[in-house]
Amino acid sequence: MRWLTIIVATLAALYGGYWVYTRGAVEEGIATALAEAEASGRVEISHAGWSTVGFPSRFDTTFEALRIEDRATGLAWQAPWFQVFALAYRPNEVIAVWPETQSLEVAGRKITLTTERMRASARVRANAALSFQRATLEVDAPRLQGLADGTDLAMARLLAAMRAAPDVANGYDVFAEAQSLVLPAGWREVLDPEGGLPPVIRQLRLDATARFDQPLDRFAGGAGPVGVESVSVREFGAHWGDMAVSVIGDVTADAAGRAAGSLTLSVTGWRRALKMASRAGLVDEGFDVTLATMGEALDETPQIAETLTVTLVLDDGQARLGSLPMGPAPVLRP
Repeated sequence: MRWLTIIVATLAALYGGYWVYTRGAVEEGIATALAEAEASGRVEISHAGWSTVGFPSRFDTTFEALRIEDRATGLAWQAPWFQVFALAYRPNEVIAVWPETQSLEVAGRKITLTTERMRASARVRANAALSFQRATLEVDAPRLQGLADGTDLAMARLLAAMRAAPDVANGYDVFAEAQSLVLPAGWREVLDPEGGLPPVIRQLRLDATARFDQPLDRFAGGAGPVGVESVSVREFGAHWGDMAVSVIGDVTADAAGRAAGSLTLSVTGWRRALKMASRAGLVDEGFDVTLATMGEALDETPQIAETLTVTLVLDDGQARLGSLPMGPAPVLRP
């Protein structure tokens, strides 16, 4: 029994030493990352300090009064605290937790974000490059207050996730979903003055795979900006009452880095959507009639009432709907 006690005490001392050493490495890594971010000149970071606790099984780091500002745009985020958790036996996976109230500064305007719960998790592979494996963000009952003239934007839940695609080199599956989006009353009065649509947009959803020109790891961006080689959109959709929008398709970067391929757009209740765009000032007065005529001519499914289907073709650096030019194709790879 005496030897067993000695062995247990020795192992406990070794583990305690490991925890203290690793905590030091964690705090040194945080200090280095903050210093490098400041030295880059792109961001300004301020805080009231941080500490790491959680012995014996975790590393719980809490930042106090954290503020991050993008020097180029003036966009800033701040929170009274911010926490990052990691298990001692699984340091390649972290969990981040935000407070119920945060604030954003955009163009001199202060916007308050409140949530019932906001947390994210991320995992990298246990290799020298720390290759990205997966990440998930979950937000319950987010509400943005102070967008303009006291308007609020709220939703029931927001979920965003990304993972390394199993069969695509440098490929990553992306998923995002917003449920029960409530638009500000002023916006609804402009878009839908008759009140024919419900106050809640039922769902916004994105399901796609993106392939980059380099893996997402700790070396990413070191030799140049990360560029997109291809995007496959399995589903991008929105549902508001009897109106629905859907986009599917595949695009790749051509030799010049511009998108090439096609995207099929389907809009149910498209005439109502066009009138809403006109009321909101997104379409010049009177031009909605011209666009309606063009839509009827370009519709690929005229046999389906109230549904407009068109294909956006991206080719030779240009975008077009049928024979109608739409301007330059977007840049995927710098």
